[in-house]
Amino acid sequence: MIQFVSNRQIYERVIRDLVPQSRRCLWIATADIKDMYVGKAGLTRQMGPFLQILAELLERRVEYG
Repeated sequence: MIQFVSNRQIYERVIRDLVPQSRRCLWIATADIKDMYVGKAGLTRQMGPFLQILAELLERRVEYG
């Protein structure tokens, strides 16, 4: 299914919700993530570094590119 997302939807649907759910492979096409902080899905006030989420994916052996 193809779905258009923009602006805040990119953060809410992709960065916050879908990326942490990756199971097999994740491709990221940007270098501007080192200072990005994101909220954890379902938690409105808890923020953490996006790089920590990526580290957790690596621990689960999710491939990246």
